[in-house]
Amino acid sequence: MSAAFGVLLVLGTAAPAAAAERAADLEPYLKSDFAGLAAQVQSDATPDVIKRRAMHRLAARFPDRAPEALLPVLDKAAAHLDESAGELLFVLGRPHSRTAELVQRIGRGRTVASREQVVAMAEAVSWPGNGAALPVLRRMIAERWDTAPEAKLFMARILDLGPPDRLLRLPAYEGAESGTGMDYARRVAALLRAQRDPRANEVLLKDGRARKAQSQWDGVGTYALAWPGNTALAEAYLKEPASTRLLVAAARTRDERCLARIRDEFEGRAAAFVAARDRQRPLPTFTWILTAGMESADEKTAPTIAKLVATIEEMRTTAERAPASKQRNLDPGGSLRDTLLRGLCLRPSPQAAQILAPYLKDSRYASLVGLALLRAGDPEGLDSLLTAWKSAPGDDALAEAFLVYTGNNILPPGGRACGPDCVEKARAWCARNGRGATLRQRIGLVNKTALSDDLVAPLAQWP
Repeated sequence: MSAAFGVLLVLGTAAPAAAAERAADLEPYLKSDFAGLAAQVQSDATPDVIKRRAMHRLAARFPDRAPEALLPVLDKAAAHLDESAGELLFVLGRPHSRTAELVQRIGRGRTVASREQVVAMAEAVSWPGNGAALPVLRRMIAERWDTAPEAKLFMARILDLGPPDRLLRLPAYEGAESGTGMDYARRVAALLRAQRDPRANEVLLKDGRARKAQSQWDGVGTYALAWPGNTALAEAYLKEPASTRLLVAAARTRDERCLARIRDEFEGRAAAFVAARDRQRPLPTFTWILTAGMESADEKTAPTIAKLVATIEEMRTTAERAPASKQRNLDPGGSLRDTLLRGLCLRPSPQAAQILAPYLKDSRYASLVGLALLRAGDPEGLDSLLTAWKSAPGDDALAEAFLVYTGNNILPPGGRACGPDCVEKARAWCARNGRGATLRQRIGLVNKTALSDDLVAPLAQWP
């Protein structure tokens, strides 16, 4: 499950000082000051997994100073770190001193850089009001570069000095004919969500209602407002019937009134699905209901989730036993299973071990099962994580999960990928420490900080 886990930068809110200090104490492999983090980011000796975490900590803690420390990463294409730096700089949207140099390099195009490098450099100069970057972006569009779709997004970002009007006027999708299509709807929604900009509420919520948000890009506009604590979206959801996409967005406001209402709808739809009355409806619709329901679940919902697991496995068994002439899909509930496992990672359940019992010895789902157990405070999750890691020793996402939950840096220096030796070191460490009270206490502490939430945030699906 490559790149399943990772760190997600969110701007516009700051963790309480005490929580930030606890998180820092739990990551001894990261520096806490600006100079130290900048040195880690720019050093060739820093493992790539730690370098990415240092980049995100820089951006989150020192947003105004971070660009100057992140820009040197654009000069290195190793492990896609330049792409990560470009994305961070785009979300930060802060001025820096290297616009002229980067514009000149962008202008030389693909003769000196890959498409991904050109996009990363363009992201780095696309902050609101940076008119110096507009000529090269216009040239991309006029000359029909393969980065032209991205250039339209970057120009809208530069020209939007107030509410995100130009960003929201972009089409939902464009550029398929060039083979480099641009999903503007989801890219803009992710940007506005990361910034948690209340001005997006002003544009998308008219008279306190979500009609415009639900019509924007066929409902994807609601995702632009789906951040924890967005009371305006929660109120809009409670006022009117919701589309399935608004249901998912409302769940992610974490408003207790929304969660209670979503749980009620989820219980009813799940019961109908288990009773086989709802399985003939379009599967994506129930997937959305399941996505929102899993992220709204509480202890009382656990029996319903366990019944869904049993039903999904029954569907697979029935399909496998069907005559060969009638077999079309041997795992008809596969997408639902994936959604359910992701949901247990995003919304931890004290009953995770019981719910996940059918998958505990199934290596196909080991990465998600391991993370769901760890999020529930169960050290047994490390065993599943190691099972997944053994099958994919070079998976940085699994290495990162092990690093965060154990605090044990076994990563090779520099840009070297983890190999079987890393997995064996991890397994030996778990054999010595995996059942101890110290590890269990650490897992509990990690789960009380943003470290755990940040680690699983990329698992969130946006149907």
